[in-house]
Amino acid sequence: MKSNLTYQIKSLFYTKSSALKKIIFNPDKDIHGQIKYVADNTGYVVFISVCNKEERAAVFHASGKTLEDAWENANEKARKFVNEHKYLAYWIKADIVNAIRTVKSDEVKKIIQPVQANYLREGIAFDNMFNCAFLEGEVNSCKLINYEADVININNVNLYLKRNKSRLNFTEIPTHLFFFTTIGFMCDEDNQTYELHSEKADYGRRKIEVIDDGVVSEVLKNAANFLAKCVQEDGKFIYGNFPPFDRTINNYNILRHTGATWELINQYAMTKENSLVDCIDKLIGYLTENIEFPEPDVAFVIDKKSNEVKLGGIAIAVLAIVSYMEAFQSDKYIKLAHQLGNGIFKLMDINAGTFYHVLNYPDYSKKQEFKIVFYEGEAVYALARLYGFTKEQKYLDAAAAAVKNFIKKDYIKYKDHWVAYAVNEVTKYSPEEEFFTFGLKNAQVNLKRIYEAETSYHIFMELLMASFEMYDRIIENHGDLKYLSEFNDKLFIETIFHRADYMLNGYFYPEFAMYMKNPLFVLNTFFVRYESFRIRIDDVQHFMGGYHMYIKNYDKLLKYKEAFGIDI
Repeated sequence: MKSNLTYQIKSLFYTKSSALKKIIFNPDKDIHGQIKYVADNTGYVVFISVCNKEERAAVFHASGKTLEDAWENANEKARKFVNEHKYLAYWIKADIVNAIRTVKSDEVKKIIQPVQANYLREGIAFDNMFNCAFLEGEVNSCKLINYEADVININNVNLYLKRNKSRLNFTEIPTHLFFFTTIGFMCDEDNQTYELHSEKADYGRRKIEVIDDGVVSEVLKNAANFLAKCVQEDGKFIYGNFPPFDRTINNYNILRHTGATWELINQYAMTKENSLVDCIDKLIGYLTENIEFPEPDVAFVIDKKSNEVKLGGIAIAVLAIVSYMEAFQSDKYIKLAHQLGNGIFKLMDINAGTFYHVLNYPDYSKKQEFKIVFYEGEAVYALARLYGFTKEQKYLDAAAAAVKNFIKKDYIKYKDHWVAYAVNEVTKYSPEEEFFTFGLKNAQVNLKRIYEAETSYHIFMELLMASFEMYDRIIENHGDLKYLSEFNDKLFIETIFHRADYMLNGYFYPEFAMYMKNPLFVLNTFFVRYESFRIRIDDVQHFMGGYHMYIKNYDKLLKYKEAFGIDI
């Protein structure tokens, strides 16, 4: 048995290391022009990261007068570690330094200050010989930078060095630091090799030629499986996690529970994956345990943590319940759907198209007239979905009245994805010119901001895709709409394709996951980099929501892309 394990250990490392060497030293690639000769007494620098998927990657680096020497020196260090520790290196990543800038220690603050948390996409060396150096993945996953104080966190540096059994220890930051980038290559557990992006925005993520429906379907399947494995026996999710140190988020929010449930239902509707059914039933069960009935025909979702009834909570429950009945071709929850609709009406002035946001529980007294604009878009979307399922006119009339109020009060200023969802749904049944114009404007004012955004902020794709569905219907059936002459169609479609690619910077491919404390847990789901790489059920929900609509409309998007001559 031991000899079999030893063989497996050696074989894993040798196979993956050889695959990386083959791609790096491919004569057709000729990467020498892309990399940096550090200094006469250092040469080229190569990092090799190995990960067994169960703990944070072990990272080794070495230099050499030639790239081949640097590779062999770093590879030998990694090989020695693997053999001595009987380490199953399922993932191996190679990085070669390609750019360096020298920074005085008293100027570090100026570099970090304008950068969002965890968005400094450079490694840091503490000396020009690279005796002490950390890849970008190590810097951000191990909190070697304090982004609040805009300084290097010397305590975390020393803790990380100690965990890796380094003899180095720093009492202060060196007078000069060396910020560097690399070109990277990844070999996964299936021995597939990937060249990684070296540009700042996409830095460190695998290059994928086309983000098509196949790529996105795989990402969605994996994210749905992540949500499913987070479903507990009581019907609650494991709510969230901060991956750098594998810290569970112990908070809970019934609205976010319901939203993530809704997204799993949408995944089931798309794939009919039977493994999701039991999870969905448990989640719906927990939701219904948190619904109460102040009147026989009225249902409220209760946030028991804050003792509140929130408009958004009722609305998302409607979306989940209606989507469940559609996906499973059932009327199991039809009575509850009507009761929840009446719950929305209890918080609405239908004539004015306005909403009240928060009630106290258990007496249902008024607490907060306005909490967040999201609630109103959610409520309108829910009413329109109720109309689509039941064909009861009262729901559409109320939703249309609310959209008119959105227009009157210029809700475009909120740049809200739920408003986009709402207007898209309402215009399926009330194709009024003022509604279409409002919906297109809501997209138009956001385009530049969304295209240029540094973060992979998930709700942007939802706003774009909900607007696209409406835009496509306009082109098909209402091509004489006046506002079309002002609408930047080409930028709109280009932004959708750009964001479909860019959002993958918030997806835990192995090359990102390997630097976290518990790589296997976080693998293949979505995260929010600027929030300490946070994974939370609503984060996953919103990433999935935009991608679901992307797949649904992919063929149409391709036609527009071709028509506008977009090359992206």
